[in-house]
Amino acid sequence: MPEPEWLDLDVVLDGIVKNHPFVDGNKRLGFLAAYVFLRLNGWHLAATQADIVRVMVALANGKLDEAEFAGWLRQKCEAAALPPAGSS
Repeated sequence: MPEPEWLDLDVVLDGIVKNHPFVDGNKRLGFLAAYVFLRLNGWHLAATQADIVRVMVALANGKLDEAEFAGWLRQKCEAAALPPAGSS
């Protein structure tokens, strides 16, 4: 299974989280967009809720840059045991 383009995924997520396109929920939407992208491509994010919140807040506050976040994603993702969502 090919690995996702980690930095490309982060650029999209970063755009949602840091540019605040919505009044509220930007970190949640950014995370969910990344999560769905990963699942659709056969990957599972193996991180605790507390770890995800910590990283998303650090990304939003500029304490974590795009390359660091891409590295975190790479470390926390594993090939999903189930087929990607939507596959038959």
